[in-house]
Amino acid sequence: MTSSSDVRKKIEAVNARFMTMFADGDLAGVCTLYTEDAMVMMPGMPALSHRSGVATFLGAVESLGVKQAKLATEEVEAMGDTAWERGNYELKLGNGTVADHGKYIVIWKLRNGTWELHRDIFNTDQAPPAG
Repeated sequence: MTSSSDVRKKIEAVNARFMTMFADGDLAGVCTLYTEDAMVMMPGMPALSHRSGVATFLGAVESLGVKQAKLATEEVEAMGDTAWERGNYELKLGNGTVADHGKYIVIWKLRNGTWELHRDIFNTDQAPPAG
């Protein structure tokens, strides 16, 4: 049986690939890190499903000028071929300005020996704009 610490190392390795591919503008590559039937749930929008929804989400983030995503795992718990991860994120614009930061939870699935993002939900820590 695989321990949660072993799974954490594997998930952190996938996150490192995510961050590198995103910084390189390889959004199609980032999409392959998600399951075919993935779901991304973000504030203020309906959930986006499948890798096509992930591509839509990533394209929207990139169109805002975000060039870097930093993911920091805080905890992982594994249960067979499923694991959950809790962490923090930071998004930076091309000039290095922090565009957003917050927390996330990802449910991971082990598919063909590789951990893939299956359900991805995040929330900003920034206050909403004054209305």
